[in-house]
Amino acid sequence: MRQNADGSLCFPYASTAVEEIYGLTFPEIENNANKIFENIHPEDLDQVVFSIKETKTKLIPLKVEYRYFHPEKGLVWHNVNSLPIVEPEGTVICHGIVTDVTERILAEQKIIKTNRLYSFISQMNQMIVRTTDERALYNEACNIAVNTGKFKMAWIGVIDESSREIIPVQVAGSDYEYFARINSISIDDEVLGRGPAGCAIRDDRYVICNDIETDPSMLPWRNEALFCGYLSLMAVPIKKFGKVIGVICFYSGEKCFFDSEEIILLEGATNDISFALEIFEKEALRKKAEEAIVESERRYHTLTEFSSVGIFRTDPSGFTTYVNPFWCKISGLTFEEGIGNGWINAVHEDDRKTIFQKWE
Repeated sequence: MRQNADGSLCFPYASTAVEEIYGLTFPEIENNANKIFENIHPEDLDQVVFSIKETKTKLIPLKVEYRYFHPEKGLVWHNVNSLPIVEPEGTVICHGIVTDVTERILAEQKIIKTNRLYSFISQMNQMIVRTTDERALYNEACNIAVNTGKFKMAWIGVIDESSREIIPVQVAGSDYEYFARINSISIDDEVLGRGPAGCAIRDDRYVICNDIETDPSMLPWRNEALFCGYLSLMAVPIKKFGKVIGVICFYSGEKCFFDSEEIILLEGATNDISFALEIFEKEALRKKAEEAIVESERRYHTLTEFSSVGIFRTDPSGFTTYVNPFWCKISGLTFEEGIGNGWINAVHEDDRKTIFQKWE
């Protein structure tokens, strides 16, 4: 690469592989390197330009990686290694190699994303073990999705049967007041119910939208989602004892973020949430049953304390555990004297053996 007198860059030479790398022929870029720079990802362009200037002014090796919009392959990754050489007349030229490293970069990104998701699942499971109520469960699940899973936004909604809508009860991440600006989400089979969340609830299945910008199901919410930087999402139904009660939605700032592995992991995490909700429900029912038993025994004792008949209670072995006041009055024994097998002392000596044998 050489710099022209007007400051533009040109390529005095390029191998035949240049077309494979850039999707442009050598004649197309020979005197106009800007055609290449026009296809470099906007977020990476400044770094590439800065690196080239550093190389030419400081005469240091150039090494940079950037994203490039290939005319045929789409978005690819390039790795550039170049050395500056000062020609006799003082011109600085660069001799270098450009390599397509897309496969390596994607593999590295995949590993990073998978590790992040496994960490997300691990923290979810730990959270479920220590959480004891629904509100805290929803709050922590969304926060873990954003902080550990690195989703741009996550929210949980529950079904409101009266309005037939999904009501967001917990949101985490960059929401930019998303729910204050969007159309409501219906659970019925109509326009506002045919988005990912509505379909997930109605059809009892996960729904993937890997390109919010082009997916027709996101039309009612598309502009607001794109404004917030959401490019793909996954909606998974939340169940309790087999019945769908709500949905959890994960939003990513990348297109085509959700593949088979992410789907399995996120579906598993949602199943864990459903399992926790069932545990909460069972625990609530158990406490309610215990309270009912305590109340029943309280009423029983109240009745026996004021009853005009003698009442006693024993355990399975026949050991007396309770006698009421009227029993004490009839037997002439105190409560303490009547407990255990003490009641036999109220029986005449001649009848004790026969009575005890029958009692046994």
